[in-house]
Amino acid sequence: MNKALLLPLAMFLGLALVHGPALAMPGAGKSSAESFQKMDADKDGKVSKEEFSKAHPGMKESTFGVLDKNGDGCLTQEEWDSFMQGHGAMKAQQGAAAPGSCPVKPGAMPMVTPPAGK
Repeated sequence: MNKALLLPLAMFLGLALVHGPALAMPGAGKSSAESFQKMDADKDGKVSKEEFSKAHPGMKESTFGVLDKNGDGCLTQEEWDSFMQGHGAMKAQQGAAAPGSCPVKPGAMPMVTPPAGK
């Protein structure tokens, strides 16, 4: 391989590793409050199942029920903060379950619907 291409290729791969998670999950890299406000389309202070589905079309339908801790049919800022805090801690530990995070087996993606044909 041409040595002149190695440095730019290495830089590109490094950037892809750093920014890959933010591209994979809508809202990643934003604060919990910012992502909640973006989902709350009617600005009533809660996120309905429909609003959640529109904001995260790749999520499994059952995901909303996991996040809606009190089962009232909508997400509050507190429920979203709890999820985001656990999700962030879990990512920081590279897959290890953190207190308050959703239990995930290594290699599993229970909340995301796989692409068609997978």
